[in-house]
Parts: sequence; structure tokens; C-alpha cells
Amino acid sequence: MKTLLKLLLFVLVALALVSLARYAYRTTFQEKEEHSEKDLELVTKEVSFDGDIQTLRVATGIKADYQVKDTTGVRLVITTTPKCMEQLQTKMTDGKLELYFQHMWRSFRLYKDTHITIIASAAPEIDLSSGASLKVSDGYEGLSKVGISSGAHLNMDNVVSSQVKFRVSSGANADVCISHADSIAADVTSGGALCLKGEQNNFVSLLASSGGSINATEMQATTGKAKASSGASIRCDIPDLKSETSSGGSIKNRK
Repeated sequence: MKTLLKLLLFVLVALALVSLARYAYRTTFQEKEEHSEKDLELVTKEVSFDGDIQTLRVATGIKADYQVKDTTGVRLVITTTPKCMEQLQTKMTDGKLELYFQHMWRSFRLYKDTHITIIASAAPEIDLSSGASLKVSDGYEGLSKVGISSGAHLNMDNVVSSQVKFRVSSGANADVCISHADSIAADVTSGGALCLKGEQNNFVSLLASSGGSINATEMQATTGKAKASSGASIRCDIPDLKSETSSGGSIKNRK
């Protein structure tokens, strides 16, 4: 009886694997048939909005870069495939600019090359999620708040701010160079990673939990506090640091 049950279970597993393989094979070739060369060609268009951005939200795998210019309003230069252009949402409401896909196509090839250049004079709060990425290579003055989650990525250079807060979570990561800030607060959790660099910073607060990591060894700050818990790690170089660890968290301060 046991042998028969084992044989039956083996047959069921084999049938499931065969069905899965057939589905994967059929799906792959259907995608090749559905998407012609024209579908995969990249097209470009521009979109403009009046007013300044207060909050920038980028989601669903979009790659963007922000160019700070002495200009009025906001200009977007969008490059993607025709089908993704149909699904791309670009909304500006009460100072909040949102860039995301209303519907994600089954084929990654359709939207993997979607790129948006944002040209504006303001330095808004930043909200990245769902695999989106944002690069800011020019000077960015007045940044106050950054939220990054769900595998998103941020790269910023030459940030100047009085007070700025970073929240990084769920496998997201950020690499930020801060030229000057009176106060920096970073909260990294759930496998997120934050690398902070820069000079002439006064006070920094570093909080890492649930496998999050903060690397601030290349950032200069006069005073600060750090707390790591639940397998998280913090590395820094702060002369006057108050630190606390728990539940397998670690803090390494060079000073």
C-alpha cells in the first residue's frame, strides 16, 4: 500500500513538472510571436508640467535621472517601447510628480529600457519603490526626505541640506554623497543598504535593524548616535558617537 502511494505521488509530481515545463515553453514562444521588432523599438516623447515639484515618486522598474536646471516648470524626456508608452502614467498633482506603469506587461523586454529624464529647478522629496532607480549627478540643494523600498536604487551626488531623513527598506539601496548638512537621520531596515559619503556634516543619527546595513565610513560628522539590532550592521567614522546594539546587531566606529 505504501509503495502504491509513493508511486502515485511520484506520478503526480512528474505530471506537474511536465505541465510546468510545457507552460514555460509555450509562454516563451508566444512572447516571441506576440512581440515584433517594431514592438521592441524605443520611442521618445516629451511631457511638460507647470509649477515646482515638491515630491517625486518613481515606481515599477522605471530608470530616471534628475537634472537640476534654472528653468520654470517641469520637463520629462521619456524613452520606452510603444506598448509601455501607452501604460506609462505621468501625473502632477499639488506638487507631487508620479511616474509609474498602470499595467506591467508580461514580457520584461518591453519595459526594461524605460528611461525618463526629469528637468526641473526644484529639489523635491524622493519616493522610490518597486525596482525603480534614480540618479542625480548635479548639485541638489534643500533635500529633506528620502524613502526607498522594494528593491529600488538611488544614486546622488553633492547634496546640501539643513535637515535630511533617509528611510531605506525591503532590499532597496542608496549611495549618497552629502556635501553639507546640519542634521542627517538614517533608518535602514529589512535588508536595505545605505552608503553615506561627504564632508562638513554636524550631527548624524544612524538606525539599522532586521538585516539592514549602513556604511558611513567615508562621511565626516562631528557628533552622532547609532543603534543596530536584529542582525543589522553600521560602520562609521564619528569622533563623538553614542552607540547601542542588541539582538546580533553590530557597530564599528573607526574613531
